[in-house]
Amino acid sequence: MLKDRVAGRFGGGRESGDVPGRSGAREVLASALPAALVSADAWCLAVNEALVTLVGRAPGAATSRFTSIVHPEDIAPILRTLNRVHSTGRIQRVYGRLVDAVAETVPALMTVRPSELHRAMVVEITDLTSLVQGPRSRSELDTATGVATRTAFRRELEIAIDASTVAGSPFAVVVVAIDDFRSVNELVGHDAGDAVLAQAAQRLAQFHGSRGVVARLAGASFVALVHATLTPHDALEAAQRLLQVLDEPYPVAGRNLAFTAHAGVVWHVGGPQSAETMLREASAAGQRARLRGEGAAQLFDDTVRIEVVEQSRLRNELRSAVMADELVLHYQPVIDLDRQTVEGAEALVRWQHPELGLLGPATFVPLAEQAGATSVITTWVLVESIRQLGEWFRRGVVGPGFVLHVNISARDLSDPQLVELTREALEREQVDGSAVCLEITETALMPGIEACLGVATRLRELGVHIAVDDFGVGYSSLGYLRELPIDAVKIDRAFVSAIDRDHVAEAIVVGIIALARSLDLRVVAEGVERESQRERLVHHGLEQAQGFLWSAARPAIDFESYLSLVAPT
Repeated sequence: MLKDRVAGRFGGGRESGDVPGRSGAREVLASALPAALVSADAWCLAVNEALVTLVGRAPGAATSRFTSIVHPEDIAPILRTLNRVHSTGRIQRVYGRLVDAVAETVPALMTVRPSELHRAMVVEITDLTSLVQGPRSRSELDTATGVATRTAFRRELEIAIDASTVAGSPFAVVVVAIDDFRSVNELVGHDAGDAVLAQAAQRLAQFHGSRGVVARLAGASFVALVHATLTPHDALEAAQRLLQVLDEPYPVAGRNLAFTAHAGVVWHVGGPQSAETMLREASAAGQRARLRGEGAAQLFDDTVRIEVVEQSRLRNELRSAVMADELVLHYQPVIDLDRQTVEGAEALVRWQHPELGLLGPATFVPLAEQAGATSVITTWVLVESIRQLGEWFRRGVVGPGFVLHVNISARDLSDPQLVELTREALEREQVDGSAVCLEITETALMPGIEACLGVATRLRELGVHIAVDDFGVGYSSLGYLRELPIDAVKIDRAFVSAIDRDHVAEAIVVGIIALARSLDLRVVAEGVERESQRERLVHHGLEQAQGFLWSAARPAIDFESYLSLVAPT
């Protein structure tokens, strides 16, 4: 029996008072969990029956080292933990994989605490196998990727929360999303997109499989349950490792496609928690990471929590902002570079919040998308901008040839009601359709080229211009040019801002101008801020531009004042 082996190791039949190690051995034998009595340098002094059952053999059978049953990759952190407990006298936890008698790994959380025996520690082991085994049936597997479904993951997460509540075992939830994934479908088709998703899922599963469950949430978003991350820093490091797994090129359809990704992290230890809440918090942290840039990982902390609460409040208030007359339009002039005259303007929406002041679209448009309020805002912006344009024409503030640019999404362009809305606004204000240019932004995936094509064609019949905004950023821009009746493009400010100091950016701008000319399209450069940028654009024959070099976006009354100052005499 194991008890006999332990007793023999510490002196056989001597009385307990005569054996310095017997009290330490009793600590191990009394533990309900698999446990071992281990020295600071990892010599195994005693084990209990539960540990032998777990791994199918006694550790240290040949070497008397506890690390003989530890996976080689996990030996170093376990040795560091033993040293920390020995030097500080404080309980520590460490994740590691044990190796059983048939060389199978057993994921485990090890709690290391000081023993009554001098220079020894008790290692108690929580078997995490049930938490990392993942889906139990085919119905719990995502058909496109082969990893767990959201439902299966939620069940495993609930088990992890319960285990953490009982044993205080820390863990993390990491949501990982591929950036700009929609470009795959637009560039090489949906089959290739599915292949990328499957590859990404298998990479995550193979890398993370013995450490926790991997599941697909939706689209190009995945989630991983990461056990025994002892600190929030450990959780962030785990997220960075998952991002690195996704960073390698994807061989698909004869190409090597490259993507970046971002990650949101929630770290949890002890106490009750809702699985859905943790998923929401990880996703919210992921959105913050996405704004920080490619390859970023963000921990859900108090700062993000405040942002989530604030965004939730703003989302609710945004629904009533239109009725409360809180939305306003600002206008930025579009300049003819040759004549240095104002040829038009772009209408940009702002939210005059009663408490927070003037909010830009970067703050509230994403909230509008989440709240399903984009169509309401688009309707208001279109009607109000045409109303203002009609007033300016009637008062002689602007003259023939002036064009007002109004932003819509590709999703708006698929709505047949947009045609009637535009027609009614033009007729009501007695404005010719040629005085309006609708700009397609790329914040939403094109829902169907057929629907967009029908609406765009009917808008062109009204005389309305259609332009692609932020041209050059996404693959979808080229799809728009090929399929839709586009008559203008606006070069993204990312290229314009570097045109006077980066030959690659300048070459891209030159290429866009050449492409547009070959298709008989008007070109406008966005974000011109320096005279040197204007000079390079003029040198390459660009006709129109806008940016802070001439004016920021202004309220209607200030825009009128600007026009009076720059009007030719």
